[in-house]
Amino acid sequence: MTKNKTVCIATFCEWGSYGSIMQAIGLKKTLNVLGFDSFIVRDKAAPPTTINFSLKLSSSLKQLFKNFINLFLFNYTKKRYYSCNQFIRDNLDCIYYNDYETLKKYPPAADYYITGSDQVWNPVSCNPAFFLDFVQKHQRLSYAASMGTTAIPAVKQTQFESFLNSIDAISVRESDIVEFLKKYTTHDIKVHIDPTFLISANQWREFMQPYPIQKPYILVFPLYWDSKLNKELKTLRRKSNIPVIALCTDVSKVWADQKIYDASPAQFLWLIDNAEAVISSSFHGIALALNLNKKISAVINPQAPSRIESLLNSLNVPKYNISSVFDFDISQYDNINVKIGTEKSQSIKYLKEILHVEK
Repeated sequence: MTKNKTVCIATFCEWGSYGSIMQAIGLKKTLNVLGFDSFIVRDKAAPPTTINFSLKLSSSLKQLFKNFINLFLFNYTKKRYYSCNQFIRDNLDCIYYNDYETLKKYPPAADYYITGSDQVWNPVSCNPAFFLDFVQKHQRLSYAASMGTTAIPAVKQTQFESFLNSIDAISVRESDIVEFLKKYTTHDIKVHIDPTFLISANQWREFMQPYPIQKPYILVFPLYWDSKLNKELKTLRRKSNIPVIALCTDVSKVWADQKIYDASPAQFLWLIDNAEAVISSSFHGIALALNLNKKISAVINPQAPSRIESLLNSLNVPKYNISSVFDFDISQYDNINVKIGTEKSQSIKYLKEILHVEK
């Protein structure tokens, strides 16, 4: 039997970020369908098997309050920590290095190396692992890489340009960074959809597990949140008479009838799929809600608007305020799903080309 070729994926896959886990699964499962084995490499130590609560010593009332809140949430956080890491172990093959120097000295063997998706090319950190600088041969590829910001610190300019030009096939996630990147490379730059869209809604449902909560509910997943938005949430609650549930990964200013801090990744997916409507400032929260054909209201972080806005524009998704989320006509998915299908086909075609898959 012929052994499958192997792809090494350099990307985020963090217990504290549902989105990073889901995008990693999206790419890995797609590569598997194309006939490749794959694993994820990280230039950091593996998560500890246990998590302990630690206080930050300070005399300030603000820090003392934070300590109190974190202590109150610790049991929920611990439950989520264990479930997220177990989900990663069950569904993703991760190889951890203690630091980048160790990774560069002892790089993992693979036939191809891919970086992306998520903010792997954030110029502030300019992480060499995410530019595949540890790879010695010309097999440096990217898929749907994102930057998060185009503000490159002066001290990072030369390094960023050098790293970018070392990538043999460049694919990014947001169309609005293409012109910016052209200032740093003459390589062809393609735009592709986030890998969470490469998996169908029914395939995502295979990962889901119910969260013990009464239906119906409106789900809010707030990574960024302005407390001024709570007025709209309360208006929506009053108009719809449906409870508002907030899925939080930390202390949040969001208003809700109930806040959930301990959902596993499988329950995170279920909570999105079973909500009457989804309100989120998370790119992957919106991406998964779109894939699952939910009524959505995207909350845009003014400090980093391009990621979600680029996604909505690319799929021709209309924008709705929080209080009017139920005006979202589900029949619009007839056109949105066609667009997703087109984007998915283009992405698969690109992956086949760079990985030399026979047609």
